[in-house]
Amino acid sequence: THSFPTRRSSDLLAKRLEGITLQFEASAGRNGDMIGTVSFKKASEALEKLHGIKINKSQLIDKDVIINGFGLTKLRVDLYKGVEGEMRIHVKLKEKK
Repeated sequence: THSFPTRRSSDLLAKRLEGITLQFEASAGRNGDMIGTVSFKKASEALEKLHGIKINKSQLIDKDVIINGFGLTKLRVDLYKGVEGEMRIHVKLKEKK
């Protein structure tokens, strides 16, 4: 069954997103900068797989934000008319074995 979002369900989803931080690991180059990026696709797939929340690229507000550094990045997403949510993505340094 496919349900269409309502303002109430979108408010609840925005609250749920507040409590979620997606964790990723990346390697660092010689200068300490992160190698590569975490794409919106990769982040949204993790959100769906781990939390059952589906966010489409068309809902992304911060389309110009590139996740290419360590630390926390927040991406605003449009959940419903007048309801914004926030995807929180944290990238940490991959431990060397």
